Amino acid sequence: MKTIEIAPPPGSQLHLFRDAPGHAARSSTITRFLVFGEQEDRARAVIIHPLAGPLPVNLAYIPEDRAHRSGRCYELALSFQMANQTWTLVHAMTVQPHGPLAGLPYPHAFVEYAGVVFDTTFAGFYPANEYYATYQVTDARKYDAVTAARVYRREKHYGPWHGAGTNHTSSKHLL
Repeated sequence: MKTIEIAPPPGSQLHLFRDAPGHAARSSTITRFLVFGEQEDRARAVIIHPLAGPLPVNLAYIPEDRAHRSGRCYELALSFQMANQTWTLVHAMTVQPHGPLAGLPYPHAFVEYAGVVFDTTFAGFYPANEYYATYQVTDARKYDAVTAARVYRREKHYGPWHGAGTNHTSSKHLL
């Protein structure tokens, strides 16, 4: 596979609005990294990271259609991690920054590596510092691939694996 290193174009900025009740609407942006190769071969995609350079990723287990990703963040984050074992699985509380659920906290799962977050629900790669700030990430529990596999086998569900609502019926979430 041939990879060309380029800077993300101006159109790679996703504008989000926070309009939660009791809060003045405010705009924030979060950078979305470009992904190459996902149409040709999703198992051999590459993210162009401005500092780390090309990061190969396997997206084979991430559905292309958003409707098939919604409500499956814990399952898809673990599946992604098993296919990309250097990435760290994260179970955390986040706050939806825009849309009809803006300002509402919800449990969520995603993965991170080398300062990049991959959110399986949005199928997007973002700078970790921007993602954590935009989604107000708290109570983050991080699992390397070996630990995640062990906990998954023990708990017999995708998550969350800590805090309130840690049984298998709570693994369906808002996003």
